[in-house]
Amino acid sequence: MLINTWTFTGGAHGLSSLSSSLCDGATLTIYFDPNQVAPYSEGIQKVSLPLP
Repeated sequence: MLINTWTFTGGAHGLSSLSSSLCDGATLTIYFDPNQVAPYSEGIQKVSLPLP
């Protein structure tokens, strides 16, 4: 099985890509600018991770 490089580095732009984040104590939410991890037409993307 061939796994391409994008699988591991596609959204990786260094720590600067995590500059828009919010932690409310129960959840860590990371916001990505348009065109950073999805097409520009999809707008701002966010990922929310529950904290233990």
